[in-house]
Amino acid sequence: MNENNESRRAKRVPVKPPIAAENAISGEKLGLVGNISSSGLMLICPRALRDNAIYQIRLSMPENNGIQAFTLDIGIHEQWTQPAPDSNNYWSGTRIIDISPKAETQLLEWLG
Repeated sequence: MNENNESRRAKRVPVKPPIAAENAISGEKLGLVGNISSSGLMLICPRALRDNAIYQIRLSMPENNGIQAFTLDIGIHEQWTQPAPDSNNYWSGTRIIDISPKAETQLLEWLG
């Protein structure tokens, strides 16, 4: 199975306005979440993420579907990165590889 099919197993939800993704260790802003699913997310970044890298990120999830705002700490694995068309940014597809049971429940409820 190719990566594009793999990345689309779970329904992706566009995020508007975009949610800032922060490196949970350094506090550095990595980029903005373009869309998110139960298994991954796409980041819009000012610079390319490292190939095949693992990141621990923090997202401040806004209120959605009647779910109050919450902070989501997750581990992600970079799957692909490509230049974004018509901008100086990069799109990076990532897979969620580490999430606590509580955070997973919150994310699933938030996604509806």
